[in-house]
Formats: sequence, structure tokens, C-alpha cells
Amino acid sequence: MTYSNHTPMNTTHYSKILTLLTVWLATATAAFAQAGSASKEKMYSIKKDAAYMYVDVTSETQQLASSRAESALYQDINRMAKRMQARPVTGQALKSKVNIITMPRGDKYRAFAYIRKADAVSGASAPAGAPSAQPVVSQHREVVTSRLLALKSGGEIRGCVSKLKEEGHLESFNVYRNIGNPTQYVLIVYDQQGGIQAILSEGPQRKNMRTGAADDIANYRGMGAIGVKIRK
Repeated sequence: MTYSNHTPMNTTHYSKILTLLTVWLATATAAFAQAGSASKEKMYSIKKDAAYMYVDVTSETQQLASSRAESALYQDINRMAKRMQARPVTGQALKSKVNIITMPRGDKYRAFAYIRKADAVSGASAPAGAPSAQPVVSQHREVVTSRLLALKSGGEIRGCVSKLKEEGHLESFNVYRNIGNPTQYVLIVYDQQGGIQAILSEGPQRKNMRTGAADDIANYRGMGAIGVKIRK
């Protein structure tokens, strides 16, 4: 008769190992969640800081998201340098100053690339991050405008503006009848069937942002509207 050299694992020993694995998994999960929360707080603080410029990109893979975010940030730096009549920093000197935060976003990946304006240009005619913060204003407006103009139905409005608010591009949004000072808000006008009829600019003399022609909310009687206030 042949006897095995292996003996069954002691039940108590097995239970200890299982407990240790469970504790380790719980600790690792909590640490991952904490790191994700810290990254989101970091991104939010950068979005509010006029001394920084940033790009927020979502793509199918982590590498692709990082690459696209970095490329888009370089394009924004070149545009900012042109506006400021400055020279953009290039090459390794620029790459060493760019920071990229990546994290999962659903089944895709998010990449948040950022840099201090003072590290992105040289020889500026006005200090980077000056109180006017014109590049940041342009960036918020550019993002908001492009996403609003891409809306295809009224059912997309709430999700779109909620995301813009979460990302720091909007100060606030509300239905038109609840807005205290409508002239400060871009208006998204929709009909009863849910079709987007117009995107109207802020100000007492509004323009249709799709056509560029003068327009007004009074031209859309019987329709609904949601106002969004772009962050300055």
C-alpha cells in the first residue's frame, strides 16, 4: 500500500490564512479608494487655481488617455504663448514640468494633464497667472461651448451640465424660471418634444451660438430653457 507524503492542511491554519487574505484585500481596496479620492481633490483644486492650465481626457486605454492629454496640453500651451506674445517652453524642459494623473472612468481611463503657467512660457508680456487669468477663462468657455453645441436632445442636457459643474467649468446651472439674473447665463433652449432649438449666449444682447446671429429667449415662447453660468 502506498501512502501519500502530503498531509491535509490544518483547518485552523487555513482559516488564519483566509482571514489574513481578507484583511489584506480590504486594506488594499480602502487604500486604492483613498488614493482616487485624493487625486480627484487635487484635480479640483487645480481647476480652481488660475496659476495652472490643464486638460482632462477620457480614452479607451490608460496609455492613450495620457498621450492625448499631454498632446492637447502642449497645443493649449502654444495657443496661450501666442496670446501672451511669449515663447512656449519646449522639449524635455517642458516635459519635466508636466504632471499627469490617471484613473479608471467606467470602462475607460481618465488622464488629467496639468502645468503651472509660469513653467509653460518664457518672455511673456504679462505674468503667467496674472489676475485677469484670461487663458483659464478661455479654457472654461471653450469646453462648455463645445459640449453644449454637441447636444442633440433635451434628454442629454442634465447629464452634460452636471458633468461640466463637477469638472469645475460651471459656477451654477438652473432652469430658466429659477435664475435670478438671466443675463449672466448661457441658455439651452429645448421644445416639448425634447429637441434642442438654440444655445443662446449671455448678456442683454444675446447671440445664437450655433448661427452667430442675434437672438433672444423671447423668440422661443412656450419652450423650456436651462441656464448655465460659466466659471470665470
